Amino acid sequence: MQSVDESGRSEAVEGFASCGRRRALAGLTFGGAAFLTGCGDRIAGNRPRKSDITMAPQFVLSHQPVVPVLLEVDCLGVSLANVDNIFSSDPKDRSYALYFAMTASAVSDLSVVTQKHVGRKLFLIVNGEQMGVHPIDKPITNGILPVLLTGKDMDEAKARLLHAHLERSIAAIQYFHTKG
Repeated sequence: MQSVDESGRSEAVEGFASCGRRRALAGLTFGGAAFLTGCGDRIAGNRPRKSDITMAPQFVLSHQPVVPVLLEVDCLGVSLANVDNIFSSDPKDRSYALYFAMTASAVSDLSVVTQKHVGRKLFLIVNGEQMGVHPIDKPITNGILPVLLTGKDMDEAKARLLHAHLERSIAAIQYFHTKG
């Protein structure tokens, strides 16, 4: 156990303060290398598995419901948000939205699609079921696609579960897509 003197400094701090500059930097370098090695082991243990892909989001236009304009590989991540229901005075009556972050190549595709199809809708299709909608009122140029969840009886628990599955699936899809 380290002792602490009257000024509150431990032996380790005193030793660090009294050692030479080169020794201190060498110690920091070694400590950083050990930290990075430890993180690498932890990250390697958390690699996605193919079984993590339970949902594959796709986006289709309202007038072309069979042909996806964006695929699961176009998504980098997803966030969940809750939205006030403007048609209800009940504060517990909430809607939920997912915000999809797109890959660099999909940002331009999303911009072109939303620019050409203002006034139409983009539907979120997950495993063949329509789960959400984005009414296109202007082009999306920032690569973030907000989608209002419209699934049957979509409450907070279902929205969180959908988000968790999509988040895990998208991470695994991106991992295996970039791995080749």
